[in-house]
Amino acid sequence: MTEARLPSKFTFILHADVAGSTALVQQDEELAHRRIQDSFRRFGDITAHYNGHVRELRGDALLAEFERASDAAAALAFQSDQSEYLSQLDDTLQPTIGNGCLACFLPHRWQPSP
Repeated sequence: MTEARLPSKFTFILHADVAGSTALVQQDEELAHRRIQDSFRRFGDITAHYNGHVRELRGDALLAEFERASDAAAALAFQSDQSEYLSQLDDTLQPTIGNGCLACFLPHRWQPSP
């Protein structure tokens, strides 16, 4: 009996999280959550624009997957979008998104945890 093999691939993972999210929530919980969600919605839009997929969003962290390093790097354009967004706010409750990129080989197609 032949064992079915799942396809493997090389992928690029972009991780983003909100720096100091606890302090933001302590200032104004409802507004902080709304701004964090808005930031990640815009991050997701930019990710999709650069052929990526948001694979997981938990609390103040997001994981996106890209098939090409150039797309993952281009998605970092989110930082300039976020800077413009923050410059329009008239208070100190400003979610700063930190991010990093990791290249990895997946022995099979990634299935996010439930």
